[in-house]
Amino acid sequence: MKRETVCIGDYIRIREGKRPDPETERRRLQKGFGIEHPERINGYAGLFFGRGDVFVSETVWDFMKDGDLEKFVLDALRKFERENYGDISNGDIEQNGENRWLSNGDLVMGRYGYYYGDEYMGKNRFDEVIRIRTWKGNIWITYDSEPDLFLLLDMNREEQASGETADETAGQAEMLGGIGFLKEYRAHPDRYLPLVSRQYEIVKEQVDQVTNLFWDAGIIEENRPYFIKCWKMFHVTTLDVYVSAEGMERWDAEHLFVPKMIRRGLLEVDDVRKIPPNVGRTKDRDGKEFYIIHLVIGDEKPVQNIRWVGAKRTFKELNDFNAHG
Repeated sequence: MKRETVCIGDYIRIREGKRPDPETERRRLQKGFGIEHPERINGYAGLFFGRGDVFVSETVWDFMKDGDLEKFVLDALRKFERENYGDISNGDIEQNGENRWLSNGDLVMGRYGYYYGDEYMGKNRFDEVIRIRTWKGNIWITYDSEPDLFLLLDMNREEQASGETADETAGQAEMLGGIGFLKEYRAHPDRYLPLVSRQYEIVKEQVDQVTNLFWDAGIIEENRPYFIKCWKMFHVTTLDVYVSAEGMERWDAEHLFVPKMIRRGLLEVDDVRKIPPNVGRTKDRDGKEFYIIHLVIGDEKPVQNIRWVGAKRTFKELNDFNAHG
């Protein structure tokens, strides 16, 4: 097991990931199985699971200075990668399977307990407990009691601070968003389903009664990108999500897309059953078809059922990028 002392925020990388090129993997499977679009088969996403970096919190890093405790952490990691998720509920195990094989691999979790000196007789609880989870393509190991600060890390900023560039993260689109993802997408469009041409727009902040608030772009699942635009008219704030209609039924866009965005960490919802489907279909300027999922995320009501918790990118950033490249 390769151990390093490369820090991102309050986390230390103990293993460097080996991320495959999605297009190379797709072509390999295409040739091996004779299937034109293997990426559309349920379970395809699971092939890329666990290939990112592995990070531990500083507290766990200190904990691992003891050889026996280090062995416990690494053994737990191996169990996690083999779908042995330790001391969690049956419902969590089922959710892990869906996130690992049918979604983008994020939010898979395991929980593992340790007894000092293997002395567990007469004890009704573990001496130490760690959790292992996936987020943004990486694996994060923390104490059970630690806050999930890795959810707040800006991976793009950390990569830039360490001297890496967007080109060096090609094929790792799950870690990119906004301009970083647009650079990746435009450099390798063959790796992804179409992204709506609104990505090239120069957007004014105010147009008549409409105020344009923010945008974002990234990967929602496998090789399917999304583009969102948030705008406000009077007291109503609307989020428009554009996603390629290729390989997606209208029923999926109406009933499954919002749960996927929740699992991706983009939306927060009080009750997903209370969100009425409002889905349109449109053709891009080059004839490619897209679904538009309209979500009302703010109006005159004091409390909203649905909230955007993903990144809020300014249109100035997008305009400058499209104007100057």
